[in-house]
Amino acid sequence: KIISQLPSDERTEAKELIPRRDFKRKEINFKQFTTEEEELIFICDRIEDIKKDIAVSGELSAEEKSRPYTNIAVLLRKREDILKIIDTFQKRGIPYATDGKEDISSEKRVRQMLDVLQLAHIKDTADYSGKDAAF
Repeated sequence: KIISQLPSDERTEAKELIPRRDFKRKEINFKQFTTEEEELIFICDRIEDIKKDIAVSGELSAEEKSRPYTNIAVLLRKREDILKIIDTFQKRGIPYATDGKEDISSEKRVRQMLDVLQLAHIKDTADYSGKDAAF
């Protein structure tokens, strides 16, 4: 069992997840990865597999099949990992929604965009120094 791989002093009390629907596939898979990139690729591949399963499922309505990603959730242990997952989802064209609590201001592309927006509003050319990171 997966729980046996966790030291007993790091375990929390048991919690039960109760599904709304009785799905045929109820397994929990435990995977170990050698790199973070390998794990992200696995997550995206698994999401695409689930999307395909949803498309042919006889248990779901036509509306649920038309929006397969709403039936998929990725849970993270550490919030700091969310930006890596979002970036990977964007590269793979996987739509996502979050609770909106992630801070993306430290991301390179976001900083560059903020520099461009600030640069557009600078009236004195002496204020241009330090803004070349956007270019």
